[in-house]
Amino acid sequence: MTLLAAAYLAAALLPTAPVDAAPAGFDLDQGADARAAFEELSHRPPSWSRDEDYLHPRYRRSERDCATVSFRREDPLTSERVLLESREYQERCYPRGPDGHMDCREEWVWTERRHVRVEVVGRGEMLPWEEDAFRVCLDGRWLDYRVVDASHEYDLTERGDTILARAGRKVPALPDPVGVVAESFRYDAASANFTLTLRDRWASYYAGNQTVVELELKRHRDNWFDETLLKKELSFSAAENHRVDFATWTGEMDPKPKAGKTYYVKWRFKRVGPVSKDKWVRHWESDRAVFGQASSTKLLAMAPSAAREGDRCWFRRIENDECVYRCGDGSWLRRPVRRPDPFDREDGMTIACPQLVIPF
Repeated sequence: MTLLAAAYLAAALLPTAPVDAAPAGFDLDQGADARAAFEELSHRPPSWSRDEDYLHPRYRRSERDCATVSFRREDPLTSERVLLESREYQERCYPRGPDGHMDCREEWVWTERRHVRVEVVGRGEMLPWEEDAFRVCLDGRWLDYRVVDASHEYDLTERGDTILARAGRKVPALPDPVGVVAESFRYDAASANFTLTLRDRWASYYAGNQTVVELELKRHRDNWFDETLLKKELSFSAAENHRVDFATWTGEMDPKPKAGKTYYVKWRFKRVGPVSKDKWVRHWESDRAVFGQASSTKLLAMAPSAAREGDRCWFRRIENDECVYRCGDGSWLRRPVRRPDPFDREDGMTIACPQLVIPF
């Protein structure tokens, strides 16, 4: 019952008999302005309305939008602006039917847009492969940010739509995921087994450190799961090339390799020492080789029958993050090195630089 209704009810219940006048000097309303109070009550909106009771949101949510901003040592210290958009939704419920059933649905109510950039301040020297990566996200009206991987300690602050990254001391960062590459995997007739040659692009920076390599020799099987013959973990001192001779572990292979079957190596590596973080990089795959056959014969067989010898380009080296190939006609071919996305959580097996390509 509202205050106004109570006042009317009290007035109706008052006795109709005359009453004595109040004693002299007695103020019944004690200084209050009764007319002003009545007008205020009659114009005040009710404390609730039927629409508000039915339409109030049951919950609110927002879609999170994120971007990764990265800096290499040759990049400008201020990034380009990145557009982030976050849509906000809320649930509204409406009456449906005489039984008080509520019909609820989600409705879009707002889109927040921010053009954000990252500015690096006071950074020292970086190693050639290192990358300072920052994750910036917009969730509703809130902007948050963090360091993904970096060559220095960073203190992050927000100034308008600019994220200031103030560098501190130098710290180890993640190793280059293509810092060690498989230059060749082939069948060696002299040892009657496979050999794998690895090349370390940054060996000169890792003097006194160790490179640990995890290998799996696998048999490729069409339309079925590949079979693992051998698993090994090897440690190498810093050197430009590392040769792995699988004949050393012939007795440990189970099952034994079969002539005419196709094999490859699934492998990954990590750096152990003060230069880089002690973290495994994602798995890579070598090329395929056939047990009992010279690898060159197998690789030529992989090419389309219509391709000429001059159309085939063979991997030679990695240079400035590009795979460099020498083609049969004497020309050179360059292709970008394949690098994994730091937020790609699938441990896919990818060849950084295929040993043989046929340009089209």
